[in-house]
Amino acid sequence: MKSPLAVSKELGPLVRRVWEASPTFRRQCARLGEAVVTIVIELDPKMDREKMNAFTRIDMAHGLVRAATTQLRVWEPEYLAHEIEHVLEHVDGVDLRRSARGGLEGVRETQSRVFETARAIAIGRVVAREVAQWGVDR
Repeated sequence: MKSPLAVSKELGPLVRRVWEASPTFRRQCARLGEAVVTIVIELDPKMDREKMNAFTRIDMAHGLVRAATTQLRVWEPEYLAHEIEHVLEHVDGVDLRRSARGGLEGVRETQSRVFETARAIAIGRVVAREVAQWGVDR
């Protein structure tokens, strides 16, 4: 299977380490591959989108996710997995706007008009733990 992530030579070894360390991250990538979604991952230390650490633009076609671009202010496996989970939320058809407006716990719209979810936060933290544990055990 072709990798669903397009990364620079600079980020390649870092992403590979996350792949090796995190079964959760590997499952995320498998789901992206099944959905035929490619995510371009960019490191942009000058990113200034309301002081966010990461941001993803998702490209849809005919109601389906086709591609996404993720910008990371700093490299952190947690931010990468968090943003990938936001893409998977769209793949799953989660209506974040409706969920936030309906008061669904774990989904909120920020002042910047972007959505934050407990699901993405939790997955990011799981991947960060897996990577940290892998580094200690190796």
